[in-house]
Order: sequence, then structure tokens, then C-alpha cells
Amino acid sequence: MADSDGAGHRVRPVWLLGGTAGALLAGIVLHALGAVAAGDAVWAAGTVLATVPAVRWVVAGLRAGRLGVDAIAVLALMGALAVREHLAGAVIAVMPATGRVLEDYALRRAHCGMRKPRANLFVIYKVKQLSI
Repeated sequence: MADSDGAGHRVRPVWLLGGTAGALLAGIVLHALGAVAAGDAVWAAGTVLATVPAVRWVVAGLRAGRLGVDAIAVLALMGALAVREHLAGAVIAVMPATGRVLEDYALRRAHCGMRKPRANLFVIYKVKQLSI
């Protein structure tokens, strides 16, 4: 299931998590190899990668009349970018991405669980029709 921000943009949570976690790990590797500037650039890119959909989620939430924890994540992500704390931004970026993957998983399980009883009721109904 994909997330929608109300403006037709679709964000696949698992791809967002992969991108942010990949940026975090790539930055760590680059720093370990001595490429500090490149590592910082990758961390900053991972932060921006998470900031864009998070801003969309906040705007969509505000339009629906609610303000959630995504707003705190946006402030933290933008703050990390502003003060050039690239590692902190990359770590924070993984957090909302992980939350979206877990939320997506829970929604899919709930939808699947709701479909099964209806299917079972249909089978029971048909069996009772045949046995009368």
C-alpha cells in the first residue's frame, strides 16, 4: 500500500526507508574511508530525501485538521540541515521512514483481516444454501 499526500504524489514507504537507511550506511562507510565531505553530502541527501515527503505529510495533515508527530520530524530534519549536523539528520531521517513502513504494514494487515471474515461469511452462506 502506498502513502498519498492528497496531491497525487505517491511515496512507497519501503523505498523511503531503503533510501534513508542506505544514505546513513553509505555516509558511515565514506567517513570510515576518509571521504568526510562525500559522507556528509550523502547524509545531507538522505535528510532531504526524508524531508520532502515529511513536509507533504504535514501539509496533508494540516488540511485534514490534524497536526501529528511528522511536524516534529520536519522541524528536526530542517534544523539538522540548517546547522549542518548531517549525521543527526540522516539518523532522524530513518525514523519517520521506519514509522511509515510500520504503519503501512499494520494497515495492510488490518485490511487483509477485514477481508477474510467477509469471504468466510460468503462460503458459510453458500454452504447453508446448498444444505437446505
